[in-house]
Amino acid sequence: MTTATAQRVRSIAITLASLILAFAVAAVIMVISDAAIMEKFSWFFSRPQDALDASWAKISTTFQAMYVGSVGNLVAATNTTAEAAPLIAAGLGVGLAFRAGLFNIGAQGQAVMGALIGAYLGFSIRGAAAPPSSARPGGSHRVRGRSGVASSASSRPGQERMRSSSPS
Repeated sequence: MTTATAQRVRSIAITLASLILAFAVAAVIMVISDAAIMEKFSWFFSRPQDALDASWAKISTTFQAMYVGSVGNLVAATNTTAEAAPLIAAGLGVGLAFRAGLFNIGAQGQAVMGALIGAYLGFSIRGAAAPPSSARPGGSHRVRGRSGVASSASSRPGQERMRSSSPS
């Protein structure tokens, strides 16, 4: 096995071990923070199945809800990525500074300033993103194309015929 492959396998193993450890610690915290489950553990030596069933129900329900709420459908996945994007960008900014050998202590300030500047630029720059005149109220229904010939603003064939035949 080459050195690069060995490092890649080691990196994947560390990542998987970290995930498993994080889920195990979360499961233990869920069980010990629930008073009803801890009460069942007081009878563990006489009825161990009750405590184990209650623990498993709590852990599996929580992790299932976490999965469904984060990536269970398209809306949840979209919301998850929308919430994660600023955190990822801040992490990349800090990582870039550390990679360059600089000490960076202001990830939160960078994220706030980036959001403010992005919002300012998004609202103040006018240009190619403006809608064509046909989309504006009172605009023309015909737009000149690259060849200079007037054409229908609609991209669907037959749309102009439907407009002209409608009673208005």
